[in-house]
Amino acid sequence: MYFCSLESFHDETQQTYCNTPVGGISKPVIRGLGYNRIIVVNDGIRQEGQQWGDEHGIEVDGNDINRVEVIKGPASLMYGSDALAGVLIFHNTPIPPLGKIRGGLNTEYQTNNGLAAYSLDLAGHHRNGFVWDVRYSDKYAHAYKNSHDGYVPNSQFSERAFYLKAGVMKRWGMSTIKAGYYNLIPDYGLFDIGAYVTAIKTLNRWSISGGVRYDHRYLVSDFTRYFNGVTGSVGATFEASDHLDLKLNLSRGFRAPNISELAADGEHEGTLRYEIGNKDFDPEYIMQADSTGILNKTIIMRHTKPRR
Repeated sequence: MYFCSLESFHDETQQTYCNTPVGGISKPVIRGLGYNRIIVVNDGIRQEGQQWGDEHGIEVDGNDINRVEVIKGPASLMYGSDALAGVLIFHNTPIPPLGKIRGGLNTEYQTNNGLAAYSLDLAGHHRNGFVWDVRYSDKYAHAYKNSHDGYVPNSQFSERAFYLKAGVMKRWGMSTIKAGYYNLIPDYGLFDIGAYVTAIKTLNRWSISGGVRYDHRYLVSDFTRYFNGVTGSVGATFEASDHLDLKLNLSRGFRAPNISELAADGEHEGTLRYEIGNKDFDPEYIMQADSTGILNKTIIMRHTKPRR
C-alpha cells in the first residue's frame, strides 16, 4: 500500500510522520507511536489492520482520498480503544452536487517494478435526493530489480479494492450504506461499543471542558475475550490578555490487545521470525498532560502619503 512519503507527510511541528520500513509500504506515526496506538478512520469506518507487521500497509484505496485530518494526543474519549497517540482520518471524495453525475479514470505506471494500476469511479446525486458512489481499483507489480542483486524475492504485490456507497441526502441530513472489499485481512470477530459524555463551562476568562467514556470490546477467534476501559479528558483555557491564551489539558487513553498480540502462533514470513501471542494480555492505558501558550498579536500598519 503506497500511503505517503516522508517528504509529503512530515511536519516537525505537528510531530506526525510516516514509517517506511519496507519499500513503499508505510504506516503513520504520531508523537513517536504507531500501529495499534493510533486509530485510522476511512470515510467514517475504523480500519482494523494496524496490528499487522511493517510490510502490511493500511487497507484504504488511495485513489478515493480527498482530505486527511490528524488529531494529536489521546483521543479515546471520542474514538475508543487504541487512540493513545492520536487519530488519522481519511475523508473521501465528496458527493457531486444535486443533479450531477461524476465519472473518472485514474491510471499509473512505474518502471522500477513494472507497476500498473487503474481506478474507475462513478458517483451521482439524483434530484430526488438519492446519492451513490462506486469505485473499483486494481494494482499489480512484479518483483523489484536492481543492478547488483537482480530481482528481489517476494517484493512483488497486487491490490484490489471495491467501494460502494448509497444513501439519501435531504435537508435533515444524509443516511448511507457503505460496503468495501480489501484482500488483506484474515478472519476474526470484533465487537466494540462505547458511550461518552462531554461538558463545557465558561467563567469570565476561563473556559473549562471535560468528558468521560466507557468502552466494552468483545473479541472472538478460537477463544473469547472481553475488555472494558474507562477514559476521560479535562482541559482549561485562560484568556490572560487580549493577545495571550494559556491552555492546559490532561487525558487518559485506553488500548485493548489486538488479535495478533493475543493469538499469533506461527512463522511470520515477512519478518523472518516466529511469533507467539499471549491470550492473557491486559489492556494498556496512557496518561498525558500538555500545556500551550498562544500569542495572537494584531499589528495595524498605517500608511501616510508624504506631502510634496
